[in-house]
Amino acid sequence: SSGINAEYGAGGLERETRLRGGLSESYSRWFSRTVERNCAKLSAAFRDVGCVPFTREGGFFLVVDTAPMNWAFQGEYGLECVKWLTAEYKLATLPLSVFYGPENKALSGKCIRVCCAKSECTIERACSIIRSLK
Repeated sequence: SSGINAEYGAGGLERETRLRGGLSESYSRWFSRTVERNCAKLSAAFRDVGCVPFTREGGFFLVVDTAPMNWAFQGEYGLECVKWLTAEYKLATLPLSVFYGPENKALSGKCIRVCCAKSECTIERACSIIRSLK
């Protein structure tokens, strides 16, 4: 079934390219530019408060090291950090530790994962929230 999905995806991209007069005007290009711009905005906001964002190419997410904030939480840092950010600031993030098995959770450090595939309004609101964390 994954072969069928890939074939449908490729067919859709070919059709979109034809309809829009080339790949430069396609939804895929627009989306990539939007996510890249959003990641740059979020990275700048996190740097402004002392966090360390890790930039990457080709993904929808930003990984941010929150260790410079010197936040202290009881229990698993990542999980408690994102619960606090969500409850207190309405800033939804994921602990990087959820991508590690029990024996390797410590490798995630004090990093969180932030989605960059959001509307401009949501990104601007998130940047304001992040800057209020100083």
